Amino acid sequence: MSDIQTAGPLSASDQSPPLNERSWYPIAFMLVVSIVFIGLLALFYRSNEPRIRQAQQRAFRSQILSLFTEEIGSVTGLTRAELLSAEELDQNYLRFIKPVLMPDGSSAYYRSLADGTLLGYCFDITGKGLWGTMRALVAMKPDLMTVINLSVYDQMETPGLGARITEDKFRDQFAGKVLYEDDKPVSLTLVPEDAVDPYLTEIRQVTGATITSRSVLDMLYKELTYVRNRIRQEEQK
Repeated sequence: MSDIQTAGPLSASDQSPPLNERSWYPIAFMLVVSIVFIGLLALFYRSNEPRIRQAQQRAFRSQILSLFTEEIGSVTGLTRAELLSAEELDQNYLRFIKPVLMPDGSSAYYRSLADGTLLGYCFDITGKGLWGTMRALVAMKPDLMTVINLSVYDQMETPGLGARITEDKFRDQFAGKVLYEDDKPVSLTLVPEDAVDPYLTEIRQVTGATITSRSVLDMLYKELTYVRNRIRQEEQK
């Protein structure tokens, strides 16, 4: 009798496909990779969080200081480049900008002073754009009636359309605008972007972004009216 035995039929478990050929394998593999990748990103963020916050703080300080460069320069003789230089930014901010808590402690506004002279106020204002919240810094003269400068620093508007409110061409229109006369709001109106010689109470809107342009005006009036009233109430005490 031959010693060679014929192998029997393979069991169901012996016939199953390799692990990497099973239907659920790609999903499980991508899930594991995603978890590892997210974990590495979280670790990277945590390890760099202090540096990220410091960079954000310096960028915010630079925005505020940049709104007052002409006013500060007229008193001190410092140029814009000198005031905003990376080496001197923090020192200049502490020298010329003084944060002040609102009377209710809910938020802060900023005073700009040079050699004991009040140059103006800066307010961090919030409004609603077409696609989400927008935030801006607006600098006002000491009379709280006239705009020194405006900078929209956070927005979610459409690139090439509403997002153009961050461009100098749009925001520079607000410099010198009188928003209040005899403590009553002055109504600003929007005109086409190509309007020639607009009136003092007119703002050239961003073409194709009327809602966003209007939102900037609404944000100015709503927020400024509130903070002006609170500051004046506090100063009269």
